[in-house]
Amino acid sequence: MRSSVLVTVGRASAVLLALLIAATLSAEAASPVVMLTLSKDESYFHKAYDDYSDLDGDGVVERSYDDRLDYDGYFHPHLCYSYSDSNQRFEPAGRTDPSAHRHYCLVTQSDKFSGNFLNWATMTRMDLVRRALYGGKRVIDTTALTVLERAHLPSDVHSFAKYYNGADLPHLTPFDLRKTDTVNGGNNNGYDDADEGITLCNVSFDGTSAFSHTTNVAPVLRIVLGSRLLWAGNERWQCTWESEHGDNQNSNSPVQSGLDAVSSDPPDTFRLPTAAGNADRVVRVIACDPTYFDASDNLEHCRAYPAGNRKPAGLLQEYGEDGALRFGLVSGSWAKNLSGGVLRKNAGTINDEIAVASNGSFLAAPANGGIIAFLETLRVWGYQYSDGTYFPSADNCGFQSGPITEGTCRAWGNPLSEMYLETLRYLAGEVAPSFPANDQLSFANLPSVTWQDAVQVSDPPASLNIVVLNASPPTNDNDQTASTLFGGEAISTTIYRDAGGSHTC
Repeated sequence: MRSSVLVTVGRASAVLLALLIAATLSAEAASPVVMLTLSKDESYFHKAYDDYSDLDGDGVVERSYDDRLDYDGYFHPHLCYSYSDSNQRFEPAGRTDPSAHRHYCLVTQSDKFSGNFLNWATMTRMDLVRRALYGGKRVIDTTALTVLERAHLPSDVHSFAKYYNGADLPHLTPFDLRKTDTVNGGNNNGYDDADEGITLCNVSFDGTSAFSHTTNVAPVLRIVLGSRLLWAGNERWQCTWESEHGDNQNSNSPVQSGLDAVSSDPPDTFRLPTAAGNADRVVRVIACDPTYFDASDNLEHCRAYPAGNRKPAGLLQEYGEDGALRFGLVSGSWAKNLSGGVLRKNAGTINDEIAVASNGSFLAAPANGGIIAFLETLRVWGYQYSDGTYFPSADNCGFQSGPITEGTCRAWGNPLSEMYLETLRYLAGEVAPSFPANDQLSFANLPSVTWQDAVQVSDPPASLNIVVLNASPPTNDNDQTASTLFGGEAISTTIYRDAGGSHTC
């Protein structure tokens, strides 16, 4: 029995649903095999909540933060967080108001951020993939403490700004900057001015000549007074202060755009700093804090371990630690960004990646490859911070005015059908890859994985399943998919988008 599910990554619920479908496909004697097939291109590193989607299916597009919704992410929607300058992270500091608005921090918590609001403001698509699969990217992973970190975002268009000026701003953030006017219902002149509300910008800023694939800077959140919705819409550098790269311009004309947003980078005087005066807040957060754990409201998916602690977990832990499913992974590559897919892990146990018998921490990547280790390495390739472009990088990526070639513009390229075909070949018992690629890169020490049979001859019959996770329209996937790879039988695999917006394999 073989089946396939394709997930277009936008909300974690879609990923969870797809994997749960795979998890219940059979109840055979042998544990089913679930091969994850993952696109690799730069589209994962965009905001998770785009403000032009209908998140709750009511026919109305959510244009901004909507407190009626639970936004998924690394922050617990029903906790309030304070920012610790000394530890450079957000830390749980109380529960939200249990009354009508479960995401509001109480008025007495005037220095707190709502976790739900922070999820809307900071999460990327990659964060939701990591969270759904294994609980999130960990930068501190001990028995006593787990700290998660937002994905790395170069200071180009992958950085993103969020503007908010709702009347409930004081319940969601430490700021109350909504201008009041009793004549016009509390919003001065009925629309958002440049000196109303706050703008939050997500970036991983590096002031050196480092590349996005070599820098070790932390991901940060920058907050400024007023409407700077286009702070991440400049010609080159995004989410920068005026003192960093000069007064960058996005050339906004409110008359033409309808956005009354400032057209330049904010000066330092407009910063809304931390309590210690720091301009940036590092987007790291303590997860599964025992002080605030509530089994009846376990939205962080905290999982207990023999050491007596809890760790944020995903579907790899839920269905892999007890052997209910055997997981493997095929993904795109950097070396052959326009061709096929590469096996990252043979189908098998997940317990060689997680300290299941002790505290649930992540282990070093095993010799036969690792799903978690691979996903932790993913980031945008080739952006140089000092130049603000991809021109000087090793892969010679220009403006992409024409087709790109293999090995250039390595952050791009999504031959999804070919990745899917390679996964089918693996499950069919083929022993050699069609698209071997060496990804021994400066930021990703990824060993070559030797193909092993997904199902041994001695195994009882088991279902073979593929879950495809994709973040962008497929590209370069119609030139190498028709092959005589299955005992002389020709196969052609295509992926398309139907009128309803879904994808089909």
